[in-house]
Order: sequence, then C-alpha cells, then structure tokens
Amino acid sequence: MLRRRLLNVFKVAFGLGMLAYIARDVHGAQLMALARKGNPAHLWAGVGCMLVAMMYFQWTRLHVLIKGFTNGIATSLKIFYVGALFNNLLPSNIGGDAIRLIYLKNLRTENWGTPFMLLLLHRLSGFVVLVLAGLVYVGLEHTRLLSLLEARHLLLQLGARTWLLGGVGLLLVVVLGLFAVRRLSDRVRERVLGFVRNCRGAFTVVSGKDFTWLMVHTFLFHGFRMLSFYYLVRYLGQQVSMWDLVFVISATAVAAVLPVTVAGLGVVEGSISGLLAMYGVADSSAVAVALVNRLVLLLMAAIGGIVYAATRDERAQRVPHLEPSA
Repeated sequence: MLRRRLLNVFKVAFGLGMLAYIARDVHGAQLMALARKGNPAHLWAGVGCMLVAMMYFQWTRLHVLIKGFTNGIATSLKIFYVGALFNNLLPSNIGGDAIRLIYLKNLRTENWGTPFMLLLLHRLSGFVVLVLAGLVYVGLEHTRLLSLLEARHLLLQLGARTWLLGGVGLLLVVVLGLFAVRRLSDRVRERVLGFVRNCRGAFTVVSGKDFTWLMVHTFLFHGFRMLSFYYLVRYLGQQVSMWDLVFVISATAVAAVLPVTVAGLGVVEGSISGLLAMYGVADSSAVAVALVNRLVLLLMAAIGGIVYAATRDERAQRVPHLEPSA
C-alpha cells in the first residue's frame, strides 16, 4: 500500500514537472498581446466547442450504450461525471471506467461481463476512429509528416531489425498467453469463458440503431474538439488546418492512454503543444490551447466531485451493515 502511494505521488510530481517544463517558454505578455488582438468570437467558439465536445457528446456516447442499465438521463449523467472525477485522480485516463463499471454492476447484479463490454465499446469506438483517421492522414501525408518530424527532431528511426525484433516479441507474447490459458485449471477456465459469454450480452443490450448513434456522436465529439483547437489557435493569431488537426487529435489520444502520470498530466499537454508547434503554431499559443483542454477536464472533474459528494448517502445505503463477530 505504501509503495503504491509513493508511486502515485511520484506520478503526480512527474506530471507537474512535465507541465512546468512545457510551460517554460510561455510568455504571458506575448499571449496577452495576441489575446487583445484576437477576435472574441473565435475565443467563444473555441471554448464553446470544447465544452460541447467534452461535456455533451462524450456523455451522449456513453448514454446510448448504458441507457438500458440506467433507465434515465439523470443516472447516466451521474455515472459519466463521477467517472470523469476519477479519470483525473487515477493513473492514465481509464480509472474512471472502473468506477463506472461498479456503478453499472450495482444497477444490475447479474454479471460483470455485460457492463464491462459496454464500457469497452465506449472506449474503443472513440479510440479506433481516431487511430484509423490518423493512419489515413499518415498514408496521405507521409512525406510531409516525416519532414515536419525531422525538423522538430521528433523523428524516430526504426530499422528493419527493430521491426523484426518487435514482431518476434509480439509473437512470443501471444504464444505465452495461449500457453498460460491452457495451463489454467478447469474451474478458472470455465470462469474466464463464462465472463466472455457474459460480455456478449452487451450486444443484445445495444441495438443496431444505438450503435449507429454511437458512431455518429463519436464523429461529432472528435469534430467539435478539432473545431475548438482550430478556433483557439485562430484567436491567438496563429494558423492551423483542420486536416492537420486530425493527426494532432489522434496522436494525442494515443499518448493519453500511457499510464505515465496521473490523468495524463503533462503527457497530454506535451503532445498537444508539441504537435501544434510542429505545424507552425507559436509555442506560447500551443501551450495555451493545451491548458484550455486541461481546464475543461478539471471542470468536469469538479462537477463529478460535487455529484459524488451529493450521492454519498445513496452509496452508503447500498453497503450492507456487517455485524461484529462474537
């Protein structure tokens, strides 16, 4: 327990250190001068699009999947915002999903598999769309992207031997995984297979129409985030294309998954500001956009904290009272 706490303290300190390092080149006077010259409409559009993306479409993406469990918008909102709170308290940005899983399991006590798969669909739908979009961008802008990465000294040279070793390592992991499964006892194997069968139950809860709406809202979520970045960059007197923001958003999503710091603190800001700077946005402006993104995440966490505190009595009623043993 002490070791885990020390590790979390280290991750927080490391994240704050990264954030301080990223912000070292920010010139407040320069930002203020740019802000005074900027079009206020661009600022409101940027902040508004960010709020709509993070606080509405991200919620509707979850609601369309779990509405069969929650039977109401209020419960879906509570689960979403409490999850947002723990996303900002736990390593990486997936800690909130564990809390959401517990909430969904308490609503329906049959099994863990169905709510687990619903949350996995929520996570994967957003991630896969971005990864595919990023791959399309890389395929079409390969030469230009390499030159930009090289100019920023961000190019990682991977030779044929590196790819070969990586492939061998991946194959070894798969073989060891299959071997471990075969070594499981019959009881454990049956429990694993039972969990997998329960996961399939998610596809009976989510209809084809629900899945279509999930994908529509996923595209709208990412689209509004790109619009927010675009307008904030414009407000600060810089230029970036929506097409280039496809790579910025997709690469940032991959970096955010890495459990290096708590809530991706510093990692997310570093990837956003670094990639925007790669496309010609001034360092101060790029960092400012990244900080606006973080402020919205903290706002969501604050709302989640209020909801979590307000429902304390409700959670306590679900915990059985244990009588002391004789």
